[in-house]
Amino acid sequence: MKKLLGIVVLGLLLSGNAYAYHSNYSNCFTQKISEKKFKKYERNSFEEMNNFSMDENYASMKGYGIINTYPVKTFKEISFINSYPDYLIVVTEDENGSVNSMKSGYEITESSKDYLFYKAAKRSGHYGSLVIHKAENIIELKESLLSGEKFSIFLKCKKEPIAHKKNKKKTNKSSDPQIYYLILLGIISLINFGGIVYLIKRKK
Repeated sequence: MKKLLGIVVLGLLLSGNAYAYHSNYSNCFTQKISEKKFKKYERNSFEEMNNFSMDENYASMKGYGIINTYPVKTFKEISFINSYPDYLIVVTEDENGSVNSMKSGYEITESSKDYLFYKAAKRSGHYGSLVIHKAENIIELKESLLSGEKFSIFLKCKKEPIAHKKNKKKTNKSSDPQIYYLILLGIISLINFGGIVYLIKRKK
């Protein structure tokens, strides 16, 4: 019975880590777009992310900043940052030299060996969702046309594992929201463990 309890607790802890721990992604580019109207915006590298001149009749949802109603001369940054919530950051420069920055928050909803599933974070101002394909380092943005038709933008990215700071004096752990999230998961796991122990003693 003790072994069984140990397995249950370990499973709870591992499931919490699966939700909280992954990598950052940078230098993303539109490797593939499922909607044929946008095939001309597929690219082979981040350096080729330029000349996105949209026709408003083909405008998709405006929340991402990848394909939009305004013309983009070049993309300065497309990255996905591990935080809580996580953020997709898109920085563009238009034909007049003006720089525009967009930051969309996402919350993880499900995790598996090969994928991470996200929905828009609360109060983030958008309704998008995305899927991270772990093995390929691809972020799949779930999009919609104005007609309501669904399609996907597959961003190929450079994976950047999160670096752990060695200098404890310079590390302010209390300022990292991820710490509070992990503490909460630990507390929930302990409560579940206590409940199981109580039920076993009650049966005896």
